[in-house]
Amino acid sequence: NKNRMIRVSREQFVLIVSCKPHMCDSSQIIAIYDPVKKHVYSILALDGKFYWFGKPSDNIKDLLNILLVEEFKALYRGQS
Repeated sequence: NKNRMIRVSREQFVLIVSCKPHMCDSSQIIAIYDPVKKHVYSILALDGKFYWFGKPSDNIKDLLNILLVEEFKALYRGQS
């Protein structure tokens, strides 16, 4: 389980990381929960396409992209 608290600038989020069992190379999801604003934002990477949930701002989209690459670096940096 990779779920944990992260701090970005002055905000804290719960980071939730998951992938489809036995298909992590084609299906990943990153979600962040803001406990102060009580809002969830996420990015679903599915077969090379990306889907956003929670109407994230551009800054939140950038954060989710960074987290996706970091958490699944073996896939996104060609190290698998």
